[in-house]
Amino acid sequence: MVSTLRGLELAWGPVVRVLVLQAAWALGGGQVRYSVPEEAKGGTVVGRLAQDLGLEAGEAEARRLRL
Repeated sequence: MVSTLRGLELAWGPVVRVLVLQAAWALGGGQVRYSVPEEAKGGTVVGRLAQDLGLEAGEAEARRLRL
């Protein structure tokens, strides 16, 4: 009986880890949307994208962020 319980513990361990990972991903992941009118000129500031992504000043350039 003890070996059966240990087998169940070993079987459920990875399942629990995956569920916790998925829950954390759902809480932390998100999508940011910005809309820009077609008439906007090149170089128009749309939003504080780096701040919304949680990047420090200059970090977006260092990471070679492309849009």
